Amino acid sequence: MGWRRRSREEWQRLVSGWPRSGLAQGVYCAQHGISVGSLQRWRRLLDAEAATPRTEGSAATEFVPVTLVGDPPPAAAGGHRGSDL
Repeated sequence: MGWRRRSREEWQRLVSGWPRSGLAQGVYCAQHGISVGSLQRWRRLLDAEAATPRTEGSAATEFVPVTLVGDPPPAAAGGHRGSDL
């Protein structure tokens, strides 16, 4: 069985194709030149990703605008200060 790098899309096709094939996992893997361990690993990985809800604009995938400001202006005369309380 020769080693080659496969894309995520290829693994998705292989993982989803196994149950539809009706073949035993070992037979399916042998026919497609992959190891049973790799198929199982990718099944777990893809199942975990599918179970994690992804919302559009989630903090992990979106930048937000930020405005930088200087030091705040000094307190106005007559305002409360922490030691007056």
